Amino acid sequence: MILVTGASRTVGGAVLAALREQGAPAVAATSRADALRPDQRRLDFADPTSFAPALDGVRTLFLMLPPALPRARERFRALLATAKARGVERVAFLSIRNADRLPMLPHRGLERVVEASGLGWTHLRANDFMQNFATVPVYRDGIRRGELVGPGGRSYTAYVDVRDIGEATARILLDRGHDGRAYTLTGPDPLTLPEVATALGEVLGRPVAARTPSLPGFFRHARRVGAPVPLALIMTSIGLIARLGLAAGVDPTLERLLARRPRDIRDFARAYSAAWA
Repeated sequence: MILVTGASRTVGGAVLAALREQGAPAVAATSRADALRPDQRRLDFADPTSFAPALDGVRTLFLMLPPALPRARERFRALLATAKARGVERVAFLSIRNADRLPMLPHRGLERVVEASGLGWTHLRANDFMQNFATVPVYRDGIRRGELVGPGGRSYTAYVDVRDIGEATARILLDRGHDGRAYTLTGPDPLTLPEVATALGEVLGRPVAARTPSLPGFFRHARRVGAPVPLALIMTSIGLIARLGLAAGVDPTLERLLARRPRDIRDFARAYSAAWA
């Protein structure tokens, strides 16, 4: 049995879909206490009493950081201690690319908690997601109006398609040959924001302009179009990472795990074009 946290979100949902496509016995963790389906388990990071029932019979765990989780290390530590006591053997943790070089973010600290848990572990250090352009209103609604505004300036990012992360993660969760490894997962092409806008415009059949304000300018833009402060800060931080050159390089790991070339920006745009209608 595999328990997938974050199953209602973009990456967790892709992992769950890939596992089920392969016929794996996977269940979705949810913080909701009511109307649980047979394929769901209640797991609320704020309620440690939910940990043991959620992990009953589970042998492998896909773990994500919930948005704005307070005392994240403490709660991860408690969850993983319960997981080990309940017989969980392995955990795959969705981290961020260059987690070991970004001390201002919580991911490396959480990786260390996972490593100290006594479970077999794999870190999935993912680059910025293509799906953000279709799901984050700051990007999505701007593209609908014909303008893509981003915080990364004209720096390069090897954006990765979440569907590829889901497929690769499913393979990792079903194969014991990945313990003790940290995998960097990127897409196949380093792109600037203007290049992303051009690709989207070609697929949509209408022009999409790119605008690259300063980091403070982007933060003000995100707030002006309705992004909550935490989301605006996260997006601005991602822009800073890109401007530092930490998101540009293409890593071959994802292609090796998939045994094929990862999806590129046009593959993504064709699949998600309805988001910008």
